[in-house]
Amino acid sequence: MNYRIYLAALIVSAFQAYSLSAQAHINHSAQMTIDGKNSHTYTIQFAQNGDTMRRVTSYFDSEKRLVRQETTRFRPKPLLLYSNSIEDFRTGETLQQSVVKNTFIVKRRERKGADVEEKSVTAENGILSTLVTERIAQSVDALERGETIHFTLALPLRNMVIEMNIVKVSNEAVGGIPCAVISLAPSNFIYKTLMGEPSLFTFEVAKPHRLMRYKGILGLPSAEGKQQSGLVMGKY
Repeated sequence: MNYRIYLAALIVSAFQAYSLSAQAHINHSAQMTIDGKNSHTYTIQFAQNGDTMRRVTSYFDSEKRLVRQETTRFRPKPLLLYSNSIEDFRTGETLQQSVVKNTFIVKRRERKGADVEEKSVTAENGILSTLVTERIAQSVDALERGETIHFTLALPLRNMVIEMNIVKVSNEAVGGIPCAVISLAPSNFIYKTLMGEPSLFTFEVAKPHRLMRYKGILGLPSAEGKQQSGLVMGKY
């Protein structure tokens, strides 16, 4: 087993939505580059109901067929997940995640006809991977001041809880827009070594801190169900 990919795949649900408040969400699309090829796109759409945000991420292949969809209900501030569901139309995989107080519960079916696997993990003040980009976006101003941010990541499918670090590593312009490049990696040296290269998020410095670029493990696995890495560019 490739343990570097194995661990990294648990950590990043790549290039998900961002916000500073319930009003900061912006519908957008993104282009994914895998193995040097622009093979997939996806769209992110939001709907607000009171203090709850519904986010739908739809992945499309090169022939514009819907291949995977993720629906997440959450409260932007303070950040709290209500429910998260993923369906892969290629493999038949389904994933359902929820939170009861500090207990994170996941129910997963690997393929059509397979048994449903249920696991849980307890993590005080933790978040699931689907809200990692939300968490980073809400920290951009502090990261610009030179702070290092720590948060707890809950991985119920693996019965793991990992402390993560985010830190700004550089500034650069994307399409003429001033941006901050932010690194995500585990605090623990062993997990950090297993993960290998950190994931890199490039956020617009000015509010609403749009996520312009991402490099790392992707939220879209291959048609065979294997995790893959690549580059994502946002389109607004």
